[in-house]
This record gives sequence, structure tokens and C-alpha cells, in this order.
Amino acid sequence: MKVVNIDHLELQENSVGSQTIQGQLAQDVITAIILDAQKSLKEWNGMPKWDEIEGSIVSKLIQRGDTKMTIEEKETKLLNLLQNPQVFINSFELNLSQDPRKNWERVIRGESN
Repeated sequence: MKVVNIDHLELQENSVGSQTIQGQLAQDVITAIILDAQKSLKEWNGMPKWDEIEGSIVSKLIQRGDTKMTIEEKETKLLNLLQNPQVFINSFELNLSQDPRKNWERVIRGESN
């Protein structure tokens, strides 16, 4: 069995390893928030309206800083989150500057940029 030495994972701020771990943490946090929100919102009596969740972390994830999004667009994205949370999660993964899954092997092997 081959042993992999991972001493090189002492990370520097802008290293591939640091960026990979930060990206993975971001993905994991967003996934946890969305799945928990989906579970909680499904327990509501009927479809929640935008004004009932406005200002929440879920509303901020739905808007992603888009201040021009209409109520209808927001409620459509909320419905998407409720009906198919994995598609909603995937949309965040597509917008990450680097997909951490692509870099894990490089990080473990100690390869730099």
C-alpha cells in the first residue's frame, strides 16, 4: 500500500490547497443551508410567499445580489429550491471560480498552481 504524505497541506492564503478547501467549505455551507431550508419550508402550510422569507439567508441565496429581480422571478426560484434543491445547489457550484472537486487530487499530491 502506498502512503501519501500530506505535510504539504500547511496552507498559504493563495495556494491551490487553500482555495480548494475554502471552495469546498463554501459549497458545503450553501448545500446545508439549502437542504435545511427546503425541509423547513416544505413543512409550511402551502407555498411560502416571498415577503414571508424576505431578508432571510435563503432569500439572499436566491437573489445572489440581483437587486433587479422581480417578485415573480424570486418566487419561481423559491419554488425551484423547494421542488428540486439539488438543481438549485448545482447552480451555485457552476458559478464558483474554481470547482474544488477538480483540485483535490492536486492538493493531496502537493502540486502547486
